Amino acid sequence: TMFYLDPWSDSTWTSPDNDNSVAFNCGGTDWVVIGILAVIIHTVSWGTRWTLWEPLANWRMKGTKTWNVDECRRFSMTCTACMDFTVSAFFANRILLHKPWLFRRNEWTVRGPIIDADYKFYYLIYAARFISDIVSLFFESRKVDAFVAALIHHVTTLGLVLGSALVGHTRYGGIIMFFFDWADIPLLCAKAAKYLSKHPKDAFQTTANRLFEIFAVLFFLTRNVYFNYIVFAAWRDLDDDWVNRFCQCLLLVLVGLQTYWMGLIVQAAVRISKNDGVVEDARDDDLKKQKKSQ
Repeated sequence: TMFYLDPWSDSTWTSPDNDNSVAFNCGGTDWVVIGILAVIIHTVSWGTRWTLWEPLANWRMKGTKTWNVDECRRFSMTCTACMDFTVSAFFANRILLHKPWLFRRNEWTVRGPIIDADYKFYYLIYAARFISDIVSLFFESRKVDAFVAALIHHVTTLGLVLGSALVGHTRYGGIIMFFFDWADIPLLCAKAAKYLSKHPKDAFQTTANRLFEIFAVLFFLTRNVYFNYIVFAAWRDLDDDWVNRFCQCLLLVLVGLQTYWMGLIVQAAVRISKNDGVVEDARDDDLKKQKKSQ
């Protein structure tokens, strides 16, 4: 199959009907699919927050004086994001791992409109997920700098997904999608365990500490080493035209964000070393200070 994102194209799909063939104009129809998927993802995301994660957290933390509505909402936000990243990573592995071009740099530049149907559907789901995430940003409690960074990240990623689909650079998109979600899963699990911890030495806090260590290593390897290599390859190997240059610049924006977040991880590691090895979420502390000052 192929992508039908351009509404002004004359792309058609022909369906055999006995001896006759019926042609359908498919230009722009992928936007309808993305819209439907975004609504479904958004409904499932917020539905599980209200019906599963928040009741679960309130049951676990019942009677804890420091537990409040804001803590509960951040816990549900974390669990929902963890669910999204885990499902995305699972299907990326199932769909992309067997692709012969996945780890061959000389084949990443192959460009064409034809794409496997399951891979195309994953591409559309990926775009729909980030549309849902962009909308959700405006309804979540975040520091201003964290909100701005997340918004830039989501908009840039969405631009790369749709842009690579439109011009046929889906192999570069695939190699990034394949490993990009790995680091987020242990981080989000660590945050969820941290929210459910009632004592600095209990099992939840210990689990959060170990998961943060795994996250830091994975983030450095995937987001600051391998991803930088892919961006370097994109700048070296792609043709010099305006579409490629635009996508390359978006990739550099993501490099800057990953570097910024790696700096925050280093700061967190320093805080942990001064806090008897206990992971703390500095963003939550800042939110609490803001609320007290209001």
